[in-house]
Amino acid sequence: MRALILCLPLLLLAGCTTESPTTPEPAASVKKTPPTPPVPYFHETAAAAKPYPPTLDPKTFTDPIIRKAYQVAKEIPEILAQQPCYCYCDRSAGHKGLLDCFRDNHSSHCGTCMKEALLAKQLHEEKYTAAEIRTAIMRGDWKNVNLEATPSSH
Repeated sequence: MRALILCLPLLLLAGCTTESPTTPEPAASVKKTPPTPPVPYFHETAAAAKPYPPTLDPKTFTDPIIRKAYQVAKEIPEILAQQPCYCYCDRSAGHKGLLDCFRDNHSSHCGTCMKEALLAKQLHEEKYTAAEIRTAIMRGDWKNVNLEATPSSH
């Protein structure tokens, strides 16, 4: 009986392994998707953004592309207020949507803001809704806007 008591722990250990039949595959074979970047702040509706902040006069700027972007802010503030800005100025400058980028000279130094505004203008002219424009911006379509090829007149 004493031999059985001494052998029992050895028998139990012999049945244990470090692998189980359900061991997951190594991490290298698991397809990882990159994390989705957080969506910057924006207003859900035009009414929620009111009163709109005043934006700088486009004539303040000599560069035609910057002037065009600021003109867009004057023309469609209700659309820009409903768009996120992917330069993440909601974190660094407290902006509450793309329109806020044009209340000072922030956008004049930021390609992201200008590209988003010019894309919003183009899509607005094509009869996209503010929500549809937001979807395009969130998808990253603004990255394809070529500022150098942007016509200076509207």
